[in-house]
Amino acid sequence: MRIRWSASVAVASAIMVLLPGCGGGSDSTSTTGTAQPSGDPFIATAQNKAIVHFGNEAPLEALQEASIVLQKSLEARAKGDFAGQCSTLNKATVEEIVGPGQGQTSAEECATGLQKLAEPLAKTKKIREDTLQGPIGEMRVKGNRAYALYHGTDGRDYAMLMELEDGKWKVAALVTTEL
Repeated sequence: MRIRWSASVAVASAIMVLLPGCGGGSDSTSTTGTAQPSGDPFIATAQNKAIVHFGNEAPLEALQEASIVLQKSLEARAKGDFAGQCSTLNKATVEEIVGPGQGQTSAEECATGLQKLAEPLAKTKKIREDTLQGPIGEMRVKGNRAYALYHGTDGRDYAMLMELEDGKWKVAALVTTEL
């Protein structure tokens, strides 16, 4: 399971690196001088419409809580503080990193697993980059799952999968998705 997942992460990471150069084209609707569709800048620019239309808009309190958790996660990931990143992840993601276990997984096991996935650190620096610019702009919620949407420091828009776990928002993925 761990080897298959590691390979999946490697493939997903490679795809994430290549995506910015892919696609192209533009929305044929001009937004100059007009309102964005639904008043939402993410919908107007997103190539991945399924994410921006996922569920419903989150209440402000949930948005703020998720924003703090995501900021902590992305900062830790960028710095190579894998224990810090693990503290922000949901249980399912931690289990994917260390493998299904009996009982509680230690923070050390999670951090060691993340470090192995990120090695060599110099080569994964771009993938681990903290692209969050300020708080998240919107969160789309359906049940206990959500996507945190935000404008990146590089001018691109991103989404991160989140999950409500034990009444708190947790990060439910290791890499962001470019919208």
